[in-house]
Amino acid sequence: MRVLNVLIVVCAAAGIVIGAHFVGHAVDEPARQLDTVVSEPGRAASTTAAAANLQSAVSAAASYRLDHGTYAGMTTSDLRSYDPELASGVSVSAASDGAYCVESTVAGAMVSIRGPNGTFVARRCG
Repeated sequence: MRVLNVLIVVCAAAGIVIGAHFVGHAVDEPARQLDTVVSEPGRAASTTAAAANLQSAVSAAASYRLDHGTYAGMTTSDLRSYDPELASGVSVSAASDGAYCVESTVAGAMVSIRGPNGTFVARRCG
């Protein structure tokens, strides 16, 4: 009989410990979700700013093509010669005869475009 009582007490204690463990993790999860929700608008704003920076770069790249007949050899410095106000996070990743890829980084958010007729994507060229 004593062994049965000890076994019941041990099982009850284990149940309480396991339950407390899961309740503790359930309480932490909403806090993690709130961190994500709070940081998402900042990332969205950075991504939007990076995309806006690329608008100017696309215009400068078009001007470069008009002057040189190709995108080959186009550099970030060349884009800045067409648009001195080009954001510091903009860079030419690749340039060939008929295409280019330009990237923009703002607060860790990366946006790129493969031109001349590409769309903005939230990742590096590559």
